[in-house]
Amino acid sequence: WITLDAGCPSLLADCCRNWSCSAQTMKSFIVSSVLVTAVVLVQYVNSFSLSCRRRSSSAQPIPGSRSRGQSFQWRLGALEVDAMTEVVGGHGRIGSLFLRERGSMAVPRGVAPGCLTAGDVPIIVAVPSEEWSAVLDATPSHRRSDLVWVGDNYNRNAENATVVIPRFTVEEAGSDPVVAVTAPTCSFVFGKHSAVVAAALTSRGVLVQVVESWTELCNLAVHGDTSIQEIPSPSAPPARLIPIPAIDLVCCGADLKIDSRLGTGGRAADVQVQSAIVVGGGIIGSSIARALIQRGVEEVTVYDPTPAGKTTAASWAWLNANQKPPPSYRSLNQLGLRGWRSDALLQSLPSWSGTLVRTPHELDLAGGYTAEGPLSVERIRELEPEANFTDTSGYVYYFADEGHVNPRSAVLALRREAAGLGASFVSDAVGSLLRNHEGRVVGVRTSLGVEKRADVVIVAAGAKSSDAALGKAALVHNPSMTYFASPQSASSSTAASSPHPPALGRILMDQVRALYVAQRKDGTLVAGGGSLKKGLGATLSPDENRKQLTMARQIAQELAPNPVGNSTFTHKEEVVSKPMPRDGFPIMGYVEAGLYSAVTHSGMTMAPLLGQLVAAEVKEQVSLSLLDDYRPGRFDEKSTQEQAVNA
Repeated sequence: WITLDAGCPSLLADCCRNWSCSAQTMKSFIVSSVLVTAVVLVQYVNSFSLSCRRRSSSAQPIPGSRSRGQSFQWRLGALEVDAMTEVVGGHGRIGSLFLRERGSMAVPRGVAPGCLTAGDVPIIVAVPSEEWSAVLDATPSHRRSDLVWVGDNYNRNAENATVVIPRFTVEEAGSDPVVAVTAPTCSFVFGKHSAVVAAALTSRGVLVQVVESWTELCNLAVHGDTSIQEIPSPSAPPARLIPIPAIDLVCCGADLKIDSRLGTGGRAADVQVQSAIVVGGGIIGSSIARALIQRGVEEVTVYDPTPAGKTTAASWAWLNANQKPPPSYRSLNQLGLRGWRSDALLQSLPSWSGTLVRTPHELDLAGGYTAEGPLSVERIRELEPEANFTDTSGYVYYFADEGHVNPRSAVLALRREAAGLGASFVSDAVGSLLRNHEGRVVGVRTSLGVEKRADVVIVAAGAKSSDAALGKAALVHNPSMTYFASPQSASSSTAASSPHPPALGRILMDQVRALYVAQRKDGTLVAGGGSLKKGLGATLSPDENRKQLTMARQIAQELAPNPVGNSTFTHKEEVVSKPMPRDGFPIMGYVEAGLYSAVTHSGMTMAPLLGQLVAAEVKEQVSLSLLDDYRPGRFDEKSTQEQAVNA
């Protein structure tokens, strides 16, 4: 163990005074010091070179360059920092300590540990020992040797795993550790990843001793009045592991409950689902349709009268996971970003440019998501010379792993592949649902009176999902307007004959001005935000429309003077109401038997993920733990509770 500062000798002296060490123990101390020093130096050099490489190289993946055998780091080449450590329980007190390390990523509840990183990197297990059996069961066998058990219990059967016996506490998530004041003051680390784990703890001021054998660890633990026990027996049957191969994910779940009053909803069918209807063909609906076909559903029919979805066309398609509390929801969005990067069809479409965000208050950067800030004026200028955050209010941060995409291109790509695999897209709206004599949903009736039956109906109709005829999802009114500009001189009378290279390298989001600006690969500028939501729902004359475009250009120019000033605002897309669930979180699950609802606000970010999860639940008749917090039944429960309080 070491501390890389001038306080190291005094810490060593304190530890020796508090604990009478044998010669063999002191030898272990010295060996530990050398190992941790080497790991810290290697990590620093690798981190520095990696950071330089990310900033100097193109963030765009090479289309068609991925094979199934390549490592996770290569597949996520657009990331500023590759995921080098997984943390199970990363949002808890102890887990948050490891999550603050560069390259760490929290494993969301419901995702199998070991599928977010390549092999031979640590998987920190920082959950109560009662959950260890479930963690072990959910971890693929080839990754179990990478598990790092943090606590007094230890699974002796996990061959070559790592164990940490902590002699520190963390009072609340995100705070610094408090080292034990009674002997022994050193935490013990043993096993395969001991050097890496010791380096992480040492960097946070924790005294660490790396021990060389299991016998030595047991002896030291007993000396410190700590016993090493077998992990507790599981209190519940093992979860079902559901592979999501399209995005290289494995999720945990359970058989779907039959009672539709429960949060997990009702069973889709008493037989295997072989036919499905998807209402809505935007980014969510098209993602679901393709995933259903991929999972083996024989007949998939999508109903949507628009060419690419109504809400999708007006989306500026920001792919992000920042400022999305609570941590579990942020993790869901991070998995959405991972879906874009892992999906062979979609991975070449986004521009992974990173986002500069100005906020009215300082952010708590808890770790697990690459972020930098608050930034100096010089650093802002270095990251994006065209950004204008010149006034002194607010704080600017940089989120390197974010991007944006042309939503029409994404939807059309999904539809083409789904149609090529056998899905049908019908340009007609759904007017009502069909039910059998038991009241179960068995199909739809279109606005033209055509009836179509299927084993399950999935409503992914955006704001229309709140219609009583489609399940009445709990949404709130959320109008939107997005402006588009061509990358040409404002004085030019003709459009450019070929796409202009983007002049704006980063996404700009100004929460102080309520304004955003981004530039797509073809040079198209996209602008929007609260400051541009003027004249919503109004019928404008051509002259009034031109004035509104001029107004939008003048406002957007405040944030990106040169790129906006050298462009002509050509048109706008207005949505009467974007899909916004009542509590802001996704609605995913069965509303009633045969009727599944899939609606969310951050649809662009999470579409590749949610499409696959919905298809897995429907086809496999399973309830995935990852979606348990987002079931439609939560609104019924809240209404019941509110009625009880009012009574």
